Amino acid sequence: MRWGKGHGALNAATTTLLRTFSDNSARPQALICSLGTQEEVLISAQPVHMVTLPTTDGELAVMAEHGPHLCELVPGVVSIYETKQVEKPKTYFVTGGIALVEVDSSIGVSVMEAIPLEDLDVDAAQKRLEESKATLESNPQDIDAKIGEQVFSAIVKAVRAYGG
Repeated sequence: MRWGKGHGALNAATTTLLRTFSDNSARPQALICSLGTQEEVLISAQPVHMVTLPTTDGELAVMAEHGPHLCELVPGVVSIYETKQVEKPKTYFVTGGIALVEVDSSIGVSVMEAIPLEDLDVDAAQKRLEESKATLESNPQDIDAKIGEQVFSAIVKAVRAYGG
């Protein structure tokens, strides 16, 4: 297969790229994570192994050297694994927000609310979920009930999935 004009430049760029990625000393060893709400900073530039996020496209796992990415967060769990060996990550239930992964192996997560998963009351969330569903049966256009159904359903699912 012939590459045509410019093949030499492409080959040189590929060689340089491969050398860059083979130099382990230049590779970041950790993802630098920041997590906050409008009211408080929960984590500030902390080195971590991995962060998982609930996004509109599904769950996203981010580690050092992840490509740049901007994503919208949906109600669900943000998990922060401080080390590769950690068995139980720090978990926060978030109601939504955004996450920005930068080329320098950092991630900034800005959310409306972040509640440690262990602080959630699954029984109260289940009751509010049932109330939201009942409201939607009588008034399918009720925006607050639609949001309530989405958020309280996510809380119940998250607490049950993470052993609450």
